[in-house]
Amino acid sequence: MSLRYAILGVLDAQPMTGYELGSFFETSANWVWSAKLSQIYPLLNAMADEGVVFSEDEVHGRRHSTRYTITEAGRAELREWVGSVHRLPPARDPMLLQALFMDVLDNHAVDGVLDEYVSAMRDRIADLREHQRSLIEGETELIRERMKARPMEEHDRMQMMKSVVFSGMIRHCEVSISWAEDLRVAARLTGGWQE
Repeated sequence: MSLRYAILGVLDAQPMTGYELGSFFETSANWVWSAKLSQIYPLLNAMADEGVVFSEDEVHGRRHSTRYTITEAGRAELREWVGSVHRLPPARDPMLLQALFMDVLDNHAVDGVLDEYVSAMRDRIADLREHQRSLIEGETELIRERMKARPMEEHDRMQMMKSVVFSGMIRHCEVSISWAEDLRVAARLTGGWQE
């Protein structure tokens, strides 16, 4: 269900084709939500049927595409969803599941897995910081489009709120690194768990 609102949120900034939305989710939005074209197209068609997006066919030479624009009904639905509290989704973290059963590995194997995990988290932190910087500087396409559509006095607030989302993601990665190091220490305990 959240993909629907991710699409509405993106279309609130600018109209896009299904392909452009797919590219966006593959790159920028992948920070917080991922989606495949096979999920996007059927949902866009259903959303157009419901009237929350408007679809308009475009022809460029031999190329045919459909551009989607959010409607006022779509904006109202987006505002309602964003303004609501949602229950936490069930946990589905492959690393947590893997860690739960790491006691079957020797310490060398545990170190190998955790080294890779920590390295991936550090890379993600670097990427998140760069994207956060781009948001603050107004360099991402979507933030530029949002700024065009909103009064100038809202720009700083908008950029800072989006930046704080990335701060939270960075903190999550930092906590994950710390947790991985705790797991490494736990793997070396011989007398049982000690906190």
